[in-house]
Amino acid sequence: MKLTKVFGGLAVAVAVFSITAQDSLAALSRDQRLADFNQAVSIIERNYGPLQWKETSIGLDWKKNVELYREKIATSNSDTKFYQTISQFLSSLQDAHVSAQVPSTYRASLGFLCDYVEGKVLIETIDTLRMPEALFPFKKGDQLVALGGVPVEKIMAELSLVNNTGHKESQLRIDAARLTSRKESSGLAVPRGVTTVTVLPKGAAQPVTVTATWITRGTPIIELDDLSKLLDGSSMATIVPATTSDSLDFMNDLKKLSLFNMKLPQAKLQEWASVGVNDIGSPKSMFKLPEGAKEIEGLPMTGAIYESAGKKIGILRIPAYDSDELLQNVARAIIQMEKETDVLVLDQTNNPGGAVSLVSDLISIFADRSYVDMNFVIRPSLAWVDTFSSINQQIAGMIAADPQDMAANALKARFEYLEQEMRDSLVQRKFLTAPVSLDLTGRYGMILPQPEVRYTKPVLLLINEFDFSGGDAFPALMKDNGRVTLFGARTSGAGGNVAAYGPLANSFFKFYLTESLMVRPNGQFMENLGVSPDISYQVTEDDFMNGYRNYVKAFTTEALKLVGVGAAEIKAYEEEQAKIKAKAALAEKAAAKAVDSTIAQEEIATP
Repeated sequence: MKLTKVFGGLAVAVAVFSITAQDSLAALSRDQRLADFNQAVSIIERNYGPLQWKETSIGLDWKKNVELYREKIATSNSDTKFYQTISQFLSSLQDAHVSAQVPSTYRASLGFLCDYVEGKVLIETIDTLRMPEALFPFKKGDQLVALGGVPVEKIMAELSLVNNTGHKESQLRIDAARLTSRKESSGLAVPRGVTTVTVLPKGAAQPVTVTATWITRGTPIIELDDLSKLLDGSSMATIVPATTSDSLDFMNDLKKLSLFNMKLPQAKLQEWASVGVNDIGSPKSMFKLPEGAKEIEGLPMTGAIYESAGKKIGILRIPAYDSDELLQNVARAIIQMEKETDVLVLDQTNNPGGAVSLVSDLISIFADRSYVDMNFVIRPSLAWVDTFSSINQQIAGMIAADPQDMAANALKARFEYLEQEMRDSLVQRKFLTAPVSLDLTGRYGMILPQPEVRYTKPVLLLINEFDFSGGDAFPALMKDNGRVTLFGARTSGAGGNVAAYGPLANSFFKFYLTESLMVRPNGQFMENLGVSPDISYQVTEDDFMNGYRNYVKAFTTEALKLVGVGAAEIKAYEEEQAKIKAKAALAEKAAAKAVDSTIAQEEIATP
């Protein structure tokens, strides 16, 4: 691509943590900053379940890390720097559930978004209204090389210091998206002004540099004396559900407790969506459906059946485990697919997780026997003793009002046990409780086959680096119980329940922590390890540009292998299909030529 006109303007080099909104007037004193940091440290030491495990999984020296960041906090010369530093401190835990919430609405973007593919940062979308071709002569698939003269690799390394997922592949994709869109509420510095954008167009020998302006919105960090107006008067602590006379409502309220939540914090998902990571939790699959696929009518997510090598293959998307309708929609699709397909491809890529019980419920549809469920080891605390005690009081009240209340009676022993286990662990000074089940269905440690709706045929499960929490749990349980073959890339490894804490006493800073560790049926922790595929596949640049066509071809081949179709049969089928398409193309070309000839003859005959 040749740039015919170079657009002038001042090119300002922008590093991630250099150009930011004007710092506030530092209403926090040094002692207040240290007090809030020490409060955060205390909360983590008392409540963060994976703390000891981090020494093994990522080599974290907690005490050394605390002293390092305490010194940085002590020398922070502005409130902005304080928020960035405490956000980086939380990020050093390398936990996808852990995230910062700075009291700011300030954000900036350049007008285009990127993804990380095969070691390159590629442009994915362009706001052509803000970035018309005359000013930004690039397109999807072109490679972003530098911003403000700083190589993107260096900027991404700095961006990874905040809200790090602990999984290299997922973090690279998130940081690629953050290159051109930043939010101060996440703990990131927000650039402003004019910068340079250096891009290597696809197929070009030399990169092209143009200028672009950061468009800012919202309000930067403000005087802390005025921050109270940003709060609703309540903290982010765990809320015990209110007493209710309806057992179904009570069960639904319980499921909303942080203890039963295996989903990424909504604030983190919103930040990622704002920087263009929109596929996470999307009801539609990221890939284009195979040619001839017939979609199942009425499903809110991708569901289709197609034929290959004489076999019927089903595709079904599982976007997240946070919808009350998910189980019903999956069951409706499975009824049809059990009748009409030979093998099923479950698409669980880009899944942010959700409710513990919903994961178990969904697995029961595929279970061919009793399966071992996920257990959790929990960081014991007085807060959890109080939570379980309050729940037990409500259960006792429900049974007193109606001794035949099935839900209350089913939950009574479970929560009495959980309360006692928490108390015993505190008395015995255990860092973590014994492994316990957090399933609220009454099965407590086992998943039983669904009696009415089941899929009995082979299953290929698609996974990738954007599977988190419940998105780690589902493939782990299906794999450890011998039900699926896993295809794709390793999941993120966000292994526990997540809860919110704060605001801190002086800075109104809020954050999320993981309070427990998932324990797989094979005895392994999930945190920072994730679930590895049986068949690895790395998304290619061709996939990125062409509807993931090679990805679809690869998983189709693996699905066919599960039902006994060999490589020779697959190759013969593909060759036959290629011949049919070539023949059809020739016929279409001949027909078009005949029409053109007829038109030409008619024009000649016309006087």
